[in-house]
Amino acid sequence: MKKNIILLGGSSFLIQNGFSSVFSIDEISLANLSLGGTTSIQLLYELKKKKNRKLFENADLIILNSNVNEIQSCANEYERLPLGLIYRDMEFLFLELNKLNKRTLVLITPFFFYCDIVNKVNSIVKYLTKKYSFNLIDMQKYYEKYNLEDIAKAWDGSHQFGFIMRELATNILGQIKNFKKTICLSNYPKLEFKIYCFSEHRKHTIQNSFMSEQYLRIKNGNRIKFDKKYYGYKILAIHTWNNTDNTNMNKIMKKDWNTLVHTISPFVLENRKIRISKPTNFMNMIVSIQKEIYVDDFTFIFNSEENNFSEFYHNARTWEPFNTANHLDLVSVLLLNGELIQDDLDKVFASDNTLSSCYDFEYLIPPIEKYKEIINEYCLIANSRTLKQDDQASFLKDVLIKIEEKLSFQTKYGTTKTRIQNQLSYKLGQSMIANSKSFLGYLIMPIALLSIIISHKQEQKIYQEKIKKDPSLKLPPLENYPDYKEALKVKNHLSYKLGQALIQANKNWYGGGYIKLLFEIRKLKKRK
Repeated sequence: MKKNIILLGGSSFLIQNGFSSVFSIDEISLANLSLGGTTSIQLLYELKKKKNRKLFENADLIILNSNVNEIQSCANEYERLPLGLIYRDMEFLFLELNKLNKRTLVLITPFFFYCDIVNKVNSIVKYLTKKYSFNLIDMQKYYEKYNLEDIAKAWDGSHQFGFIMRELATNILGQIKNFKKTICLSNYPKLEFKIYCFSEHRKHTIQNSFMSEQYLRIKNGNRIKFDKKYYGYKILAIHTWNNTDNTNMNKIMKKDWNTLVHTISPFVLENRKIRISKPTNFMNMIVSIQKEIYVDDFTFIFNSEENNFSEFYHNARTWEPFNTANHLDLVSVLLLNGELIQDDLDKVFASDNTLSSCYDFEYLIPPIEKYKEIINEYCLIANSRTLKQDDQASFLKDVLIKIEEKLSFQTKYGTTKTRIQNQLSYKLGQSMIANSKSFLGYLIMPIALLSIIISHKQEQKIYQEKIKKDPSLKLPPLENYPDYKEALKVKNHLSYKLGQALIQANKNWYGGGYIKLLFEIRKLKKRK
């Protein structure tokens, strides 16, 4: 019988060939409700959606990761999300999850910037984990114990290497029955959460490979009033998914991350007592409203061109040059009727949050300190060569970063491009590009690449087993795809050629294959 697993987190649960990829097997039914760049308010929002109700009712395991996005939102000098609000939203989430009486695992991922904020946010997470009887894996504690800060920062500072997260996920998968179910509280505060979708207005549809939403387009100058049935409700968060559909921006606007966070659609939220102005970006986003505002008979939301914001969001970068849209694509608003009485934050920070051993699953963390030993030994062998090749390594890093910025990964499912990008050469090239972001990344690269090779072989084995059972599942030859000629250009991408070059270099690693690879990259650059 299939196990039903729900992932509630940020981008760490969305990375290709990362944590979530382990659950893509026949024995698991996975619901990944994660969204990058958002805090626990988004996870609460997913939990309260009617369409997700059955998912949570049938869940065998819920895996929750929400600490890094909170840290970044709090530390950002413009957003400055208050610790009190982070604590409130997290407790809303933990409280509602506790009611489900499900196996719930909290994962604290390592982050080594803004250490004071890290300690406080992680203390909140551990305090609530203990209070609501959840299971815990504290990677931050583990990394600090074994002095693994350099490993934690090696990828990009916010995410961990895919092979580490995959091994962790594999270990979790083998322990589902050992996780404890939550112990429900004897009584709960009266909290009524509502998602107001403005269904009385005409809606449009937007979707990607993970999510689909209905949204209301509010053009500049239009004001949308809140329904009177929500009078007295507190506005907790706003969900927007601004896009360029049916606008003159559609053909001229790039869809890369940098453009999306610098294209702003400001909104104003006001009632009879308060006015809040906040920017939203052009990605799927759910953000908390920091100031307290309640729905009354004069509560409106509208798009505005004003740039004098009262609140900020760290992924809507209005402190840098940006473009402003004249519409707002509003999905919904998260509302609350009721108040939550919480313990004082000073008590939270002073508490002993040590868990009983039956709730502490630190032992599932891979032996990363052993990986570090391997890396150090590799350094002793490779260091002299690496130091002699400083110029080449610097050149390689610059080239890979430039190519990484140019590549677009938004291909349609089932196209030839997707097939080619799933080939081993392309995967290896992509990993090399990602690891080129730091010096340590170069050194750890052999381990990461070996993990990709093993994972790729396993995927191929599973695929072959599937088509043996059902020949209709066999994919057609690439030549039969309508976009075959266009997609062949992918084979000329540096990612693909870099992977091919690596496969050849890997066969001769003991003979200086990796050093020769640097010169091969230079040749590839000249050919481009």
